[in-house]
Amino acid sequence: MIDSSKSIVERYISEDKLQKNIHELESVVKKVNRLYFIRLLYKDYSVKEVCDILGIPSRKDYNWLEKFIAKN
Repeated sequence: MIDSSKSIVERYISEDKLQKNIHELESVVKKVNRLYFIRLLYKDYSVKEVCDILGIPSRKDYNWLEKFIAKN
């Protein structure tokens, strides 16, 4: 594999700032997925179907559901 991409990429932000931005957006993505999870349950999908649609492991599904119920 040719490693010419290193010479093309300019670093506009520090690696630390980049990592911080990634971490912040990952938390937003998790929240959005949880909202999709709940919305699909509202549309009468089963928990297993929702997990298959969102591509999440089944062990997370009930944790997300419990967190949602606890907040409301």
